[in-house]
Amino acid sequence: MNEKTNELLRAFGEVDERIIDKTAPWNISESGEEEVREIAPKERKIQRLFSAAVSIGALAACIAICAVVLPKLSAEKPNPGNSQNGAEVTGISTDSTNLFTEITGFVTKPAETTETTAQETGSTEMVTEPEENQYDNLTIICREGKAYVDRVADVESIVIPAEYNGCPVVSILYGAFFECNHLKDITFPAGLTDFGFMTGLWDTTWMKEQYQKSDYVVVNGVLLGAKLAEDGVLRVPDGVTAIAGSFHLSSAQKLTELYLPAGFKTIGQAAFEECTALKKVSMPEGVEVIGEYAFAYCRNLSEFTFPKGLKTIDACAFTGCASLKEAVLPDGLETIGGWAFSTNESEDEHEQIPCKALRTVSIPDSVTVIGRHAFAGSPWMEAQKKENPLVIVNNILIDGTASKGDVVIPDGVKIINDEAFYIWDENAAGVGQLYRDWENGNPNIRSVTIPESVKEIRYAAFANCKNLKTVHFPNSSIEIGDQAFQDTEWIKENSGVVGNILVSVPDVYGLYEIPDSVYNVLPDAFCECKHITEVKVPSSLEYVQEFMFSGCDELQKVTVAEGVKRIGFRVFKWCDKLKTLILPDSLEEIEFTDDYYGYDPLLCNHPSDLEIICSEKTAEMLRSMNNGYQISVRNADN
Repeated sequence: MNEKTNELLRAFGEVDERIIDKTAPWNISESGEEEVREIAPKERKIQRLFSAAVSIGALAACIAICAVVLPKLSAEKPNPGNSQNGAEVTGISTDSTNLFTEITGFVTKPAETTETTAQETGSTEMVTEPEENQYDNLTIICREGKAYVDRVADVESIVIPAEYNGCPVVSILYGAFFECNHLKDITFPAGLTDFGFMTGLWDTTWMKEQYQKSDYVVVNGVLLGAKLAEDGVLRVPDGVTAIAGSFHLSSAQKLTELYLPAGFKTIGQAAFEECTALKKVSMPEGVEVIGEYAFAYCRNLSEFTFPKGLKTIDACAFTGCASLKEAVLPDGLETIGGWAFSTNESEDEHEQIPCKALRTVSIPDSVTVIGRHAFAGSPWMEAQKKENPLVIVNNILIDGTASKGDVVIPDGVKIINDEAFYIWDENAAGVGQLYRDWENGNPNIRSVTIPESVKEIRYAAFANCKNLKTVHFPNSSIEIGDQAFQDTEWIKENSGVVGNILVSVPDVYGLYEIPDSVYNVLPDAFCECKHITEVKVPSSLEYVQEFMFSGCDELQKVTVAEGVKRIGFRVFKWCDKLKTLILPDSLEEIEFTDDYYGYDPLLCNHPSDLEIICSEKTAEMLRSMNNGYQISVRNADN
């Protein structure tokens, strides 16, 4: 069974994973990517349907298994001393049809930590792993000091605790209330203000009864649902600070105007998606976040003033807004997500809606993150390409599709964006549709010279530029994203070390030492190394790429030299035999995403006997991640 299936089964089919979890594998990028890792809009609908199907299948499979196994277990007297996930099991019903409501009797215990052993050379300790347990008809997941409501049983009444195992309950995850048809009474803690995306809350009896009491359903300052007035105008009441993701609005297709109150902060994901009659939005100063797909495909939206204080415009927030003529973005804005103002398909997958009116765009210097294809297909972007074939905004090269021949990236550019040289082709498969199979890499470039100012070459930046034969890298460390040079002539014709780049590593047996001359390693350099048992990383390599050793099945020991500053996310994924990891005192960051699945930032399913040898400084960094590492604070030579 592959990893993705395992993850889906384990979470009972978490859908639209990337939208909540910035590490989802559907399409790796970084929109901030921490860049937000984005789902291609074209795949969004398919993913929803697929994940929902998996959810139903997984639940059915679990019920079927329990129907066979639990009756057999009932013949044996349960042992009160048995524990599971840090909780005592005092009783299990054998009625598999009431699996969620009957698995109760869990007594939570404080997390325990293996006793620290002092030695002459230092100390060894075991850091506790995150917990995931049943709690009063709830499944709550704890991760990095926060708790998330993952599943709710179909009961009549539920109380969501303010905290679980010392972690404040901060969010309700996708599908938590799915099929809670009998749920009439819900108690929410005061600190819970993130109601997620498509939680299923809208279909509960509780929500229907709230509508009978008021035209607005508000919990902890978050607007969950509203009845639209006959004039088509929605005036959000005072005191509301956020609109929930997949906000429920009656007669949404009749919404023409939206007015938000003072003090408002966040518009949730897909809150007004496909409100096709919406023409005007009035926002007060201080709104900070416009969520993913918040106004997507509002094809008649023409009056929109971006307020002062805005920090984030998330992925696809205004995609398909065909009547939007200008986007004058305020000072202080930090992030523009992928496809934010682009041309992409609507929920009707056969209909393409371009941002054909967007001719004026003003981007402040404060913006540090611009997601892929943020303005693709708009008249503004086409005008920028005619002015300069390399479109650069705030030292980010966001588009190079009009460039030809020998390309010299200007000094001062810090980031070459995701899919920056991926050609927009209106005639490829419908008006304004993006290909997702790399057939449209820029075929007109022969060589690329990259200056020392460049620090990142992001996901698929030059993918499928078939005639790209020469790449000149600077003598400096660059973070190179996954598939950055995939299917180029340069990658096909080179192997081993090229200049200061480690392009690929032969499948050697035993020890492999990365040469001291190497400043950069391509993400797939070790992909064929099935027999390497030990690797030494030199000080010249300041950044160890994410997933770099992924799939090195026999890898047992890795030594990272002093001078290395960063280690990428899940760098040892599937390295199940790894036993010793030596980390330097120079290490400043180990990348990880604070997600609710509890993934280890270095490994997935890391072996319990892995020992990490490091300084006290590095040990503190590892302890803060709380991922079950066995840490030895001592000199590597001891």
